[in-house]
Amino acid sequence: MEVRTLVSWNAMIASYEQNKAGGDAIQLFREMLIENIDFDSITMVSVISACAGLGALIDMYSKCGSIKLATIVFNSLHHRSVVSYTSIIAAYASHGLGKEAIMLFSKMREEGIRPNSHCTSMVDLLGRDGKLLEAYEFIENMPIEPDADVWGALLSACRIHGNIELAQRVAHRLYRLNPRNVSFYVIVINIYAEAGRWEDVTRMRKLLDEMEVIRICGQSLVR
Repeated sequence: MEVRTLVSWNAMIASYEQNKAGGDAIQLFREMLIENIDFDSITMVSVISACAGLGALIDMYSKCGSIKLATIVFNSLHHRSVVSYTSIIAAYASHGLGKEAIMLFSKMREEGIRPNSHCTSMVDLLGRDGKLLEAYEFIENMPIEPDADVWGALLSACRIHGNIELAQRVAHRLYRLNPRNVSFYVIVINIYAEAGRWEDVTRMRKLLDEMEVIRICGQSLVR
């Protein structure tokens, strides 16, 4: 066929999808885009159906550098799940679109979808952008109890940006979550060392030694 119309493209893509040739359907869709053929909702129905997972399709376009196509796929979904939201938020974050990612997170909550790994992603996103106080406030206002992964993401951001005071507060929160794991205090020590605050390094090392003694004594009493 010398002249390919939108109808003929849609027919071929749908044919591949209906015959369980999802990979061929998506490849044909790519060729369609290369030839600058405008697609429609019928095209997207077949393409989305051809994909084993909607999140995988969004992730694929994001990694190929086409955040626009990733957004089109997401916007075409009538029922958005936590998986599709996770994929598109991660896509925006990886492309440096922090504001858009935050807006999507808020929209997800408005739709009543319970966040899970989004929280850690959002804290990491805000932290890398240097918005440490915003990240801290975000954690404080989370609809679920923040876990060690969330606080750990903020602590790592504190080290990157040299925010010692906030790092101390975060480390205390982590200690309250898991008193037996004091590895995060090592990060605080490194923050002090990088800032040349050697007296604080000594003080923290002494504190770690005391915590280790308390932990060992506690284990002995239990036995």
